[in-house]
Amino acid sequence: MRILLSNDDGVHAPGIQTLAKALREFADVQVVAPDRNRSGASNSLTLESSLRTFTFENGDIAVQMGTPTDCVYLGVNALMRPRPDIVVSG
Repeated sequence: MRILLSNDDGVHAPGIQTLAKALREFADVQVVAPDRNRSGASNSLTLESSLRTFTFENGDIAVQMGTPTDCVYLGVNALMRPRPDIVVSG
């Protein structure tokens, strides 16, 4: 199973890292999350500017200035190949 894991608290939030560790015991997990806390911007989608990504040594991807919706959109449509079977967000 392939899982795209995202959140609105940012890629370095303890919760997403704990959840990723647990899910990786039985699935292929790709974390794609904002580079900072973006709570309150969860339903926003960036349409008028470019987004950049940064991949960490462990494979997690941060979307610079991206919203949680941007992260899921990019994860499903561009960053995960083949596409994920499920998206988990917390």
